[in-house]
Order: sequence, then C-alpha cells, then structure tokens
Amino acid sequence: MYRGKNKFTSIIIVLALILMIYLIMNVFKHTDVYIVYRAGIGTFVITGFIITAIVVLYIKGNSFGKRR
Repeated sequence: MYRGKNKFTSIIIVLALILMIYLIMNVFKHTDVYIVYRAGIGTFVITGFIITAIVVLYIKGNSFGKRR
C-alpha cells in the first residue's frame, strides 16, 4: 500500500457505477419513439448529488493522504 492512495476509492467507484446505471435506465425510461430525452428536475438533482458526493470523497481522500 503506497502513501498517496485515496481511502475513498471503492466508494467513488460504487457511486460512479450507480450513476452510470441510473442514467442509462433513465434514458431508456424516458426515450420516446422519436428518440427524445425528457428529464424532470429529479434526474438533475439526483445526478448532481451523486457527482457532488464523488468529488467531495475524491478531494477528502486526496487531502487525507497528503496530511500523513
């Protein structure tokens, strides 16, 4: 184990996979015959929350590794 390893890597990977699955399922759910993507405000809120969580965990993990 090297010093610069982010301790939140596994959580970040899981959140990224959940985000990708959620977006793919949302696209299939809201795709019409004319291939029009209709997204409500909930899609953007959940996507923004997951992306924010990934960024915060990444930054916390990197700063944690540098302090030691």
